[in-house]
Amino acid sequence: ITVKVSPTPVAAAGPDQNICPASSVVLEGSGNGKYQWIPAEGLSCTDCAKPVATPTASTTYRLIVTNPEGCSDTDEVNVTVRPAPTVAAGPDTTVCPGTPVTLTATEGEAYRWSPATGLSCTDCRQPIATPDTTTTYTVQVTDGAGCPGVGTVTITTSPHPEVDAGRTITICEGDSIRLEPSGASRYQWGPAAGLSCTDCASPMAKPAQTTTYTVTGYGPNGCWGTDTITVTINPAPAIVHAEIGRHYRPYPGTRINVPIQLNES
Repeated sequence: ITVKVSPTPVAAAGPDQNICPASSVVLEGSGNGKYQWIPAEGLSCTDCAKPVATPTASTTYRLIVTNPEGCSDTDEVNVTVRPAPTVAAGPDTTVCPGTPVTLTATEGEAYRWSPATGLSCTDCRQPIATPDTTTTYTVQVTDGAGCPGVGTVTITTSPHPEVDAGRTITICEGDSIRLEPSGASRYQWGPAAGLSCTDCASPMAKPAQTTTYTVTGYGPNGCWGTDTITVTINPAPAIVHAEIGRHYRPYPGTRINVPIQLNES
């Protein structure tokens, strides 16, 4: 009787692997025989030599190689899923349109910001954002192991107040007028000449000459708007003479009309 001893196959599952979340790796199986990988979760095939592994968590895969005589060997490979880095892009901020704000991402090896609108750079850690409208920025930060993480920050733009200083005003020389702006909650006036106050809502204006005043109005969010108003001075008419040479001797209490000549009527 002849007893034939079949050589046992040698199974090799390949080196241990480290991957990032949602990434894949090819397992390097080898051996003379049929292949069976266990468990099947995350594998592109279970009976091939080199399946693609996409596990959602760290997994130990076992490779069983069986030859035609039924002899088998096993080997294992560990696929470690590294945790994604926790990424922050800075606090949500409210700004006035056109006001720059610095965004700060969690420290890493590489950065990618989107959208690019209003950003000074898209591949730096601290871009300066100057959005015209409310924008949510997303940053992808890659750590030292090559794994990416994502964070977001929203920059809300608050509109400038619609400030109205009022219509152009004409007053007589020496008179005063109250300025009545609208559209804001706090005001600043300039120039100060002829104004009763420069940081009040309704100053009294008594300019010595025609003056254009600028008012800056601030909303509750700190955003501002400006408008101007011109106070035109109408000079008093000048008296040229009043019948020079003629004398009047009225009785006390008597009313008389004295003709005078003006430079304008």
